[in-house]
Amino acid sequence: MNVIDKFYDLIDESCMLLNEKIKLNYLDALIRVANDIVNDIDDSKLDDSDVLILQDKYNQIMNLTITNEEVRQAMQLLIIKAMKHINMNLEIMTPDYVNYIIGYIVNSYFKNQKQISILDVEVGTGNLITTIANFIENETNLIGVENNKLLINLCKANCELQNNDISLYFQDTLTKLIETVDVVVGDLDCVVKDKKYYPYEIINNYLSNIDDEGIFIFLIENDFFNKGPIDEFKKKFKGTMLGLIVLPNELFNQNHIGKSLLIGSPLQLKNFEMMVMQMAGINEQEKFYNNINEIQEWIKKIKEIEKWK
Repeated sequence: MNVIDKFYDLIDESCMLLNEKIKLNYLDALIRVANDIVNDIDDSKLDDSDVLILQDKYNQIMNLTITNEEVRQAMQLLIIKAMKHINMNLEIMTPDYVNYIIGYIVNSYFKNQKQISILDVEVGTGNLITTIANFIENETNLIGVENNKLLINLCKANCELQNNDISLYFQDTLTKLIETVDVVVGDLDCVVKDKKYYPYEIINNYLSNIDDEGIFIFLIENDFFNKGPIDEFKKKFKGTMLGLIVLPNELFNQNHIGKSLLIGSPLQLKNFEMMVMQMAGINEQEKFYNNINEIQEWIKKIKEIEKWK
């Protein structure tokens, strides 16, 4: 049995014990187990024999030789199971194919920087931001915004198990933050609220939080540029759209319009031609590596332009 499976099984068995003995739903049990491991065991409502069983499982977990990324992969599966238990929409979990592309862009873009700050404006379970943190070579300062109390507790537990420190804000996504960061990311909720298209509002809301040499990377739906208020968005937008990476349709539900990664800068770069790329499918390995080379060249081009801004 590999270490990811072992970690998964020990956490799962602990959650099932709490579910059986004190009737916690699986998601609440997962949060409690994570807190038990990071802090001290919560023995409320448990028999002494059950506490001993949990303590043994937690000791086994603590003795595992496991990386942060392996913990994340196991936690991703556990969170999916927990969400299914309460019929929560699984689409809030960004596919790893997408997470790793974002991680690659961030790693390449900031390769000469020792530490970077990353803000996820819809942090959810923390899966996207921790994938990036585990993937890149830089030291990280992580910040997350979330308006769902259950998800923010889950994100906190998830990050702590991975030894990824994160500052979390329990607030609406459009509430202003004072922090300035290197990267703003988000898997955006593509809905219309009060006749306003939510992704447009988010992008303009957080542009001022990005350092001049920083970027934003948002997962958007493919009709982003065809929404009614697009002209108003363009008037308000004071940065530069750097690139659009169209993702393979196989990542998303059948009949979905599809999604892309939108990358931009808070700077207004003159005469910059936006890169548009169709990303390779999951099994198109040669095309995928060609895409990666294109991204590398695109980043070099941006860095050259920024030198002379």
